[in-house]
Amino acid sequence: GDDIRDQLTYSQDALSGGKHGCSADKLKDHWATWYTQDDFDDIKNKKQLNTVRLPLGWWYFAEGAGIKENPYVVPDQNITDPKHPINAVLQMIHKAGLKVVIDLHGAPCSQNGLDNSGNKSMSTNED
Repeated sequence: GDDIRDQLTYSQDALSGGKHGCSADKLKDHWATWYTQDDFDDIKNKKQLNTVRLPLGWWYFAEGAGIKENPYVVPDQNITDPKHPINAVLQMIHKAGLKVVIDLHGAPCSQNGLDNSGNKSMSTNED
């Protein structure tokens, strides 16, 4: 529904009991299954590309930066853990022989007010 418009409102709902059907487990499953090694092998071998872009939100790095107030659902693993979903994707990219551009796609408080920043401002943008 309109109450869930971005990753912030999804996380807020998930962390407060999931009134709108959001859950941390759904995000964890998404992180674990969204990309596979075959995806990156195909990018390298079938699409013949050499680089992928990995958009990430600031909230994945909040704990490591000492930011205590993080309203987003994040993986259980520390960002430095090889099993962290971001590191798992980086390992697949490396195994495929690709380069990666890490893109800070969501800055604190939203860089552009749109849903792709993780925090859509309802007062400044049109749908």
